[in-house]
Amino acid sequence: TTLVSSLKILQRAGYIDFTEMSDIPSRVLMKMSDLELYKFQVANERLDPFIKVLLRSYTGLFVDYVNIDEELLAKRLNVSRSDVYEAFMSCSRMGVLHYIPQRRTPLISYLQQRFEPHRLRFPDEVYKERLHQYQKRVEAVIDYASSSSVCRSRLLLNYFGEKSQHNCGHCDVCISRKKSRLSDSEFESIENAIKEKLENSALTADVLVKELSFDEDKIWKVIRWLEDAEKISEDEAGTLLWKPRD
Repeated sequence: TTLVSSLKILQRAGYIDFTEMSDIPSRVLMKMSDLELYKFQVANERLDPFIKVLLRSYTGLFVDYVNIDEELLAKRLNVSRSDVYEAFMSCSRMGVLHYIPQRRTPLISYLQQRFEPHRLRFPDEVYKERLHQYQKRVEAVIDYASSSSVCRSRLLLNYFGEKSQHNCGHCDVCISRKKSRLSDSEFESIENAIKEKLENSALTADVLVKELSFDEDKIWKVIRWLEDAEKISEDEAGTLLWKPRD
């Protein structure tokens, strides 16, 4: 989103530290006074052990919100975590305390004093780095949409930083290869050999086939496939040209 992008730019500029998702622990603040709480414990025997363990486990509960661990309280009470949660909710509903359950939320920390928006300054490197990242994403999307020789699944895995040597066998590229009755390894070997030859010299199809040490029928199938995929073209003289990527 625009907000997240803006926060990341501020982070790169050194103004803030931004974490998209951070675990915020549960917090508790006692709302009753000591006397009120004592009367409540006498009148509510079921919650009395819970309140006693809570007060023994944490200090400052009557002053400010205190981070607490439901799992720790559950062990000390010999009950389940859900039982502790229900006890907190019951006490909260009855006005004994204010309970804020644990949650995952973005976290922002200021690394410098707060500035008015018009006083913020961003080094050129911040914009250039962000632009470079967007360009890489756009190029990856274009590559995925326009590629006619690499398995779509492998392209997607590569985009997310994962490598795979196996084709999915189900995308349009893989299906097209299956129709040529060539294995993936055979196809790639012949394609790479054709590319190497045509990048170093201009050859007609007949000469190219003779110079490659593969089965002739398979070479012709790959040549036709590369022509259909517009990876190679033939000029007026019948010379094959390897088309570089834009």
